Amino acid sequence: MNFIKKILLVFLGVALIGMGAAISLINNWGSDPVTVFAQSISLRLENLDSNIFSIFSVGNTLIFINLLIFIFLVIKYKFKYIQIGTFAGMFCVGLFIDQWVKLLEDIILLNNGIIFKTIWMLIGTVVLATGIGLYVSSEMGAAPVDLVSIIISERFKLKYFWVRMICDLIFVILGYLLGGVVGLATIFCMILVGPISGFVIKNIKKYFILNKSGD
Repeated sequence: MNFIKKILLVFLGVALIGMGAAISLINNWGSDPVTVFAQSISLRLENLDSNIFSIFSVGNTLIFINLLIFIFLVIKYKFKYIQIGTFAGMFCVGLFIDQWVKLLEDIILLNNGIIFKTIWMLIGTVVLATGIGLYVSSEMGAAPVDLVSIIISERFKLKYFWVRMICDLIFVILGYLLGGVVGLATIFCMILVGPISGFVIKNIKKYFILNKSGD
């Protein structure tokens, strides 16, 4: 897979991750663990009596969280784990979340019936998982918040699946305690994102292998 294709996968991936998270936020049945955490901090800051904190939308808060983790990782490990995709995940996902919320809010809120909310929950989960699959397929690095699980797994020789699950649970618990929305969509994300993104990764790699052999 050449560099241009990898870059396209990265940016298509983060655009879809942002869209999936935005759909879940608007639908208000919970969202993926990291977004729940970012949402909780955003809500806390918005409740403070200061105009300076009004800039902390969910997307901007996610950027801020990633930036803090990025600074720590650079101090601790230099640039060992940092790649182009790290910067895309750090800045672009948050930006896309805020833009997608603006674009999709009126459409999603047209009907608040349980059937429509269920459909939007499923759409949000699938779009998010597909975006993660594309992003990971690029092999261009991970966002700082995702690097935490990768580094812990590597350093302590633990299975990545369990490390990621524990990290996600911590994000959900903290998000819930701080006022974030935890709901059915959160559970769906924790159960379905792994298998769906795995399916996307497998088929993306198969597609590029077949195309390469065909050339």
